[in-house]
Amino acid sequence: MSSKQLVDEFINSKRIAVVGASSNPKKFGALCFKYLKERNYEVIPVNPKSKRIGGDECYADITLIPQKPDAALIVTPKAETLNVVKQAYQAGVNLLWIQQQSDTKHALDFCRANKIMFISGECIMMFSEPVKSVHRFHRFINKITGKLPV
Repeated sequence: MSSKQLVDEFINSKRIAVVGASSNPKKFGALCFKYLKERNYEVIPVNPKSKRIGGDECYADITLIPQKPDAALIVTPKAETLNVVKQAYQAGVNLLWIQQQSDTKHALDFCRANKIMFISGECIMMFSEPVKSVHRFHRFINKITGKLPV
């Protein structure tokens, strides 16, 4: 499957777990959670340090979500990413978006070895329509420089 096809499949998912979601509006996990909710996704927050985020029940890890999500967005510190990827695998979630600055060689190798479909090195906010502000500009730059997934 091409990078563009993976992005499209992720964007077309209905239920997305956001691992690393946060109630702190200054954290990127909070921004991603809010961004996807505003685009009418069913977003499930995952963070072991929170009980609720944005009024939604928050789960300590992805394996505890009662109804399996279609996909997961990972916005965790690098030190946590491999463990989160393993939890997603255990939960049967095999479509992951490992946000820039969260990806690690070990996590990506685990995905490849276990046939988990994943996107890395990309920002979800450049693809989930409507794309606004700086993300729209970044997408334009990536398009003209040939860095946008095709």
